[in-house]
Amino acid sequence: MNRVTINSLHNEKALLEQVAQGDESAFRIVFDHYRDAIFTFACKVIQHDALAEEIVQDVFVKIWINRAGLPAVRNFPDFLFIIARNHTLNALRRLARERKLSLTTNAELELPGVSTEAIIVQRDYDRLLQQAIAQLPPRQKLVYTLGRQEGFTREEIAAQLQLSPETVKVHMAQALKNLRSFFNENSDGILLLIAVILLELPVASFQLPGLK
Repeated sequence: MNRVTINSLHNEKALLEQVAQGDESAFRIVFDHYRDAIFTFACKVIQHDALAEEIVQDVFVKIWINRAGLPAVRNFPDFLFIIARNHTLNALRRLARERKLSLTTNAELELPGVSTEAIIVQRDYDRLLQQAIAQLPPRQKLVYTLGRQEGFTREEIAAQLQLSPETVKVHMAQALKNLRSFFNENSDGILLLIAVILLELPVASFQLPGLK
């Protein structure tokens, strides 16, 4: 895969501090600067423009919702593409399952043009996530694995496990809460912020601020 070139914004630290305080115009500057790079990366992996656009939106929704933690991010491009990489891998899993294809891209999905430190952070996240999943109660572990790692919808999981969709929703929420608690106890700094962002429930019908 060809690497995507990523350049930091001028005065990015100050911009991120403004975003953390809720400045929508600063957020728009950050979004406009990184949007195309994330879209290109996602599209190269999944070969699907509409899904790539969804990934862009999902990534920036999560960034905005968790904006209070941005001042602690030392390398924002690395941080952003770790989030994008995980969203892209999840989309790829769903797409492969829907099309009944074998998933040849593994968990080492290449991060585009990031530092060695970012690769280490990603591997640490993957390692801790597997440890956290292993400690979940059996039903939560199964629901999480089917939904987040195999790409099944809530309704499909409900049919497989002979549960109501609402019960599946409850199990997933509890699983994500337990996973976040594990990271809270076993990590800090950027790794904890990444976990908080990636282990949230999906946000439906959220309009990104300042974007028309």
